Amino acid sequence: MKKLVSLLLLISLMLSAVLAACGSNGGDVSADASAGNSQSGGSASTDESSPLIGAPSDDPAVSGDDTTDTSSSSTGGNEYEFKGIIFTEDYRAVEPFGGTYENGQLFARYLNRYRHFLGDDINIYNMIIPTAAAYYMPEKYESQYGGKQLDKIDYVYEWLDGVTPVDIYDITAEHKNDEEEIYFRTEHHWTQYGAYWAAKKFAEIAGVPFEADLSKYTYGGKFYEDGSPMPFLGSLYSQTQQQILKDHPDKFFYYEYPGEYTMEMYSYDFKELKRTKDSCYMYVSDNLPSAWYMIFMDGDNYSIKINSDVKNGRTCVVFKDSFGNALVPMLLSSFETIYAIDIRKFPINAIDFIKEVGATDVLFAVCAFTPMGSNYQYVETIRTMGGKYLWEE
Repeated sequence: MKKLVSLLLLISLMLSAVLAACGSNGGDVSADASAGNSQSGGSASTDESSPLIGAPSDDPAVSGDDTTDTSSSSTGGNEYEFKGIIFTEDYRAVEPFGGTYENGQLFARYLNRYRHFLGDDINIYNMIIPTAAAYYMPEKYESQYGGKQLDKIDYVYEWLDGVTPVDIYDITAEHKNDEEEIYFRTEHHWTQYGAYWAAKKFAEIAGVPFEADLSKYTYGGKFYEDGSPMPFLGSLYSQTQQQILKDHPDKFFYYEYPGEYTMEMYSYDFKELKRTKDSCYMYVSDNLPSAWYMIFMDGDNYSIKINSDVKNGRTCVVFKDSFGNALVPMLLSSFETIYAIDIRKFPINAIDFIKEVGATDVLFAVCAFTPMGSNYQYVETIRTMGGKYLWEE
């Protein structure tokens, strides 16, 4: 009995960590749509020093209370809503999108300040990763639950000045009906197949090499001895417990880079080396399928340094949220050194760090909830850490 209780507790803790890791606030659209609910610890004075300029009006915020259980659950392939999650005809759970143009504008203007303090010799990029709603939201739910996501992403890109946008929607949308999924159906994160196409686009824009031949990668994941996939039921199944998801589970897979590399896993401040691995993919028990997304670089538990066998002198610092965990391993054929840093947990000054490691490239790779939701302030928080590089309008 004690072992059973311990196992259940471990599953609960790991699931909580995965849900907390992304900027979506666990599907609470109203939380993301509120510009005032900052979770970054940024002060109100930061916003007051950055007056907004003509932001478009947003959709009305969708409240979790207003959208819960308005439709009955279904055992077939009909579109319906349950607990604020949309279920599609192909047995896919889609998390609604929420957030504001105002937050997106501030996010872009905060990124522009990195150019001012870093000068012109370092390449700076912004990749906003669309959520599954941008690809799979049923048309009849789009106006209420879609949140004008693509319009808001474009709006952020329009505000960038000295920061290069990496628009990945078109290249990923071209492959949304491929045999491999670009997004899981039972999990709110994307798959590494989606991240592969995003990395390919980034490499083209950054002018770095990219190993595009997936047949050269080692195809890994959670599979039985006979090669059949173990059933993966992710965060959206855990949230809704819908039978149609259980009856149509995902396949969990990844692509291991064919070259040689080492991954160093540090404390968030890079002061203590915790582990060194020769793979970006961690062991997670077969009995904890709800936590399998943590296979990618062990989730958000470390600051990461990767040394690859690519000798091109390019060092990329990736500031990310949890969506970046599947992306970073796909960049190993493009950069000699990669630093992967969670923007919500980095305790040292970002400008100083970028300079100290001799970065040639900086990529802000975050899901769309981050710039449009309450996490937008983190890019400013880490830039001004220690009271440095303060900005005056």
